[in-house]
Amino acid sequence: MPDLGFYHPIVIHFAIGLIAGGVLLRWLSLTRRGAFAGPAAMTLILLATAATLVAAQSGEDAHVAVEAAPGIAAAVHAHQEWGERTRNVALLVGGLELLTLALRGRSVVRTMSFVSAGF
Repeated sequence: MPDLGFYHPIVIHFAIGLIAGGVLLRWLSLTRRGAFAGPAAMTLILLATAATLVAAQSGEDAHVAVEAAPGIAAAVHAHQEWGERTRNVALLVGGLELLTLALRGRSVVRTMSFVSAGF
């Protein structure tokens, strides 16, 4: 895989936007006011999951060069840990979204959507 460190600021902000948009649309879909919101939320959340995977890899590629600056290693390490936590949560929520897609039409789907929106 190519070195994505240079693109980390772009990729991570794109992932953050997808997460925010997906969660807002998921909340809207739970109010049952917009028929478009459920499929749009699922699409954005799954794209956000993929984007967080790319963002985590680009952050891993970028941290070597950034840690060379004096006195910044601890902050970069904390940033990396939060990025990994975010990636793990995004994977969990993406998995829940795929599970709701597989179980479409069952009563448990609405509960799973609430759980997905809560993360």
